[in-house]
Amino acid sequence: MKRTVLLFTVDTIPWPDQNVSGGGLRAWGLGEGLKSKGHEVIYSMPRKLVEGGNFSSELIDYAYQPEHLWKTIRKVVPDVIIFEQWGLATYLEKTNIPVAIDLHGSLIIENYFRKHRRLHYNIAAKIKTLAKADFIICPSQRQKNYFIPWLMLSGFQVDEDAIAVVPVSLSPDLPQKNRSDELTFIFSGGLWPWINPFPALEIVAEQVKGLENGRLRIFSQKPDIKKLLSKDAFGAGHIFNMDSIKNMDRVDIHPFIPHETLLKELQVSDVAVDIYQWNRERELAFSTRTIEFLWSGLPVIHADYSEISRYIAEYQAGWCLDPNDVESITKVVSEIRDDPGKVQEYGENAQTLVKNHFTWDRTIDPLNNFVINPLPKSRKETFFDLVSLEFDRIEKETGLQLEKMEKAFGERTRELETRDEEIAGLKEELKNNQDSMIAAAKENIIEKETLRANFEKKSEVWMGQISNLREKLTGLDQIEAQLRNDLHASMERGQHLQGVLRSVQERFPYRVYKVVSYRLRRLFLQYPTLIWLFMANFFSNAHMSRWCKKKGIRIFPGQ
Repeated sequence: MKRTVLLFTVDTIPWPDQNVSGGGLRAWGLGEGLKSKGHEVIYSMPRKLVEGGNFSSELIDYAYQPEHLWKTIRKVVPDVIIFEQWGLATYLEKTNIPVAIDLHGSLIIENYFRKHRRLHYNIAAKIKTLAKADFIICPSQRQKNYFIPWLMLSGFQVDEDAIAVVPVSLSPDLPQKNRSDELTFIFSGGLWPWINPFPALEIVAEQVKGLENGRLRIFSQKPDIKKLLSKDAFGAGHIFNMDSIKNMDRVDIHPFIPHETLLKELQVSDVAVDIYQWNRERELAFSTRTIEFLWSGLPVIHADYSEISRYIAEYQAGWCLDPNDVESITKVVSEIRDDPGKVQEYGENAQTLVKNHFTWDRTIDPLNNFVINPLPKSRKETFFDLVSLEFDRIEKETGLQLEKMEKAFGERTRELETRDEEIAGLKEELKNNQDSMIAAAKENIIEKETLRANFEKKSEVWMGQISNLREKLTGLDQIEAQLRNDLHASMERGQHLQGVLRSVQERFPYRVYKVVSYRLRRLFLQYPTLIWLFMANFFSNAHMSRWCKKKGIRIFPGQ
């Protein structure tokens, strides 16, 4: 069933007098493969590439501007749209036409080396763009394994047959080899930031400079696509330049040449130098330049880490080496120089390898099947859609929680308003109480000052009275001392008289005693002090003292 296929590419397809990059060669291989199956394929290149070039009227008519892809689509009205790489598909608007995208290598990793936009921007753009596709193709199984997680993020189901391997392929009509008498090594292709052919290129240059019939021909340069390369992509003194070998004997360095001229150079060369330092891009790459070398009958000096290397080793179509193994590379170059027959054999094996695996009539079937019977379109929920749904769910739950919180907040607000009114009343009451307390305090202060003044006055009076009492107490103390002195003197006189009495009692008879007693009474009546002394002597007797105590009679004060 014949279909009309619109194939968009950002590179120039093989055309007379035009340089061709890997992307253009890849798009050409896909388009010509579909043509071999009977489909009509219309190529669409950027308008800025075709303007002023020697292109057909059809290519000029169907050239596009990225912002207006829809104009070209409306003009062609295709049954299927194919994009070579996903970058251009970012401009594709929603369409009902089946869309296939060719992921010819990792543009994310290439953009990392190019320093083209930030990584998060490229990731988001890739996921959203792949979601527009209905079918994905890539050149190798290794790349397929790499791209499956990207498709899952873009909304593809794991069990869908939405991605297939379509290797880099060229025409089944392989060119005849035209060998020269000179051993010629060739290197061609752009010096992108991820392409580092050293030290292998230097080793080859060193080996051929001493040969009379050897030569190294280089057709390469740094890309001049300013919009795709940051000014810092190569950096100062970038190692991927030819300064170290450009002045060596038997080394020819040329800029890019038209593709048909390059094919002629490949046909008269003997060995392709196709070995690069390892990096993530090179490990994942399925290089168009390698397939074109093999297609041209050139055995390749190739890196041992690539996916193509297993085919090369199996078919003995070249030498697969560690890019940093200087000794092995030097040894292989010497073998090539010393054994032209082996070189010719490996070149024939290279074309056999391409015939069996990498011609478009053999490789195009997965894409052809999609063109004939496109997968039904389905809405894909990308990672960002799922994240958006999750945010919607969270927003809904958050909204309910906010409603509850707003309700609770309203109740609390009303409660606070009530509390505010109560607080305002309490503040007013407090103010009134404060005023009353201040007035009472002022009154208390006045009263206190009055009391203090009265107390001070009374204190002066009391101090005067206390002073008088102290003076009186002093006088009493003096009187008490005088009395004690008088009492002491009286007691001494009483003791003297007592002694005299005893003497009288002993010397005079009783009648004399009577007379004396009479006289003494008279004497006592006249002299009371003497009576007191006598009684003191009498009561000094212990018996009389007890008797007086029993009767409660005090003889001496304080007894």
